[in-house]
Amino acid sequence: MKNEILISIIIPVYNVERYLHSCLNSLISKNMKSVEIILVDDGSSDSSGDICDKYDNKYDFVRVKHISNQGVSYARNLGLKMARGKWISWVDSDDTVCPGFIDIIKKLVQIEKIDVFKFGYQVLDLNTNFKMSQKSFNPKSLISETKEMAMYDLASVKYGNYLWCRLFKKKLFNNLEFPVGNNCEDAFLMIEILNNAQILHCMTNYYIITFQDLIV
Repeated sequence: MKNEILISIIIPVYNVERYLHSCLNSLISKNMKSVEIILVDDGSSDSSGDICDKYDNKYDFVRVKHISNQGVSYARNLGLKMARGKWISWVDSDDTVCPGFIDIIKKLVQIEKIDVFKFGYQVLDLNTNFKMSQKSFNPKSLISETKEMAMYDLASVKYGNYLWCRLFKKKLFNNLEFPVGNNCEDAFLMIEILNNAQILHCMTNYYIITFQDLIV
């Protein structure tokens, strides 16, 4: 890619052939300039790896790395090392984002003084028939929050400690790694990441759709 990368969207992938097309299609918009999507195929035994390659071959903003199965933390660490963007968005491969998500985060990263943005999300049952509406950036939906408020929300039902409902400046991950072999990799790092942050904002509208029996 010749253009400067502002946003790296990192997606660990493992045996999600049922959901991966929907996930990637929800992310791809008409203007992907300055955005890269990094797919780390963590040794999938289904067709997930082939799906990754199809998107890699079709789009120049998609990058794929195939590795032997070493767990999501290892995949996340590798994705961070590959990332060229100044901002990091984590998307789970079995989730989808609301239409307009890319346009929104591209506007958010222009607000240089902010280190972390937090999004709302909606949890659905796998059998739910749900149509997502187009979302647009509304500055009035931005709410400044203190570090104490952000820490408190890590234990809340509304936001939790999930990576996938937050957008981070990459520098917050300097000298940090996800603990390999631990299934709660989000929680282990989130406190340190927020400690590194100076200014945090929350968006009141939801932008992530996740399925209740697949939250990890």
